[in-house]
Amino acid sequence: MPQRSASLEDAEPARRGRRAAPDDDDDLQDDGALRPGDVAEGKLAFWDDDATRHFRAAWHEVKAEFVDDPVTALTRAHDLLTDAVNELTESLLAERDELDPLRGSATPDTESMRMAMRGYREFLERILAL
Repeated sequence: MPQRSASLEDAEPARRGRRAAPDDDDDLQDDGALRPGDVAEGKLAFWDDDATRHFRAAWHEVKAEFVDDPVTALTRAHDLLTDAVNELTESLLAERDELDPLRGSATPDTESMRMAMRGYREFLERILAL
């Protein structure tokens, strides 16, 4: 039986990061209710429709180029991914900066600092859920 060559879409993405050990408490609290201090799981959505279309269209062009010029296609794929990561990083940093209570005042009140800590925690939890 002839082997087919793998396309770029067939490649399994690399898995990085640590997997947390299962928490025994997770079984005890499986009703979906949040306890005080818990953060609801959410999705990070930084891409508007235009940006998504742009990156997908660029990927389609890169993928089509692979057959005729794999080396150039790989270079373009690398550059496209770099652009996407840079845009995502800029968005994440901008959102983080919006949470900074010291941004608008040298001496924020305790309540604004408490709210900033809550925002930082929620933002971190959203990032860790990726």
